[in-house]
Amino acid sequence: MSYTLIEERTVKAARKAHQCIWCGESIPVGSTYTYERSIFEGDPQSNHWHPECVEAMRAMMKAEGECEMTFEPGQNDRPAVTHG
Repeated sequence: MSYTLIEERTVKAARKAHQCIWCGESIPVGSTYTYERSIFEGDPQSNHWHPECVEAMRAMMKAEGECEMTFEPGQNDRPAVTHG
C-alpha cells in the first residue's frame, strides 16, 4: 500500500456541504472539517473529514499500524461528539 500526504488543513467554516470520507455523513455548511489531499496507490485524491472522524482514523492507525490500515469510504461509524 502506498500513501503520500500532500496537504492537510482544518477549515473553520465549510462554504458548501461535503461528505465525510470516514463515515459517509454530510459535513454541513458552516461546519469545521479537515481537508486532505493525498496520493493513494498512485491515484490523487482529496477528502473531507469530520474532526471526530479524523481522530477515530488516527486511533485506528495507531492500533493497527499506519501501513496496515485501509477502509472503504463511508464504511465506519461516526464517533459521538463530546463537548467538554
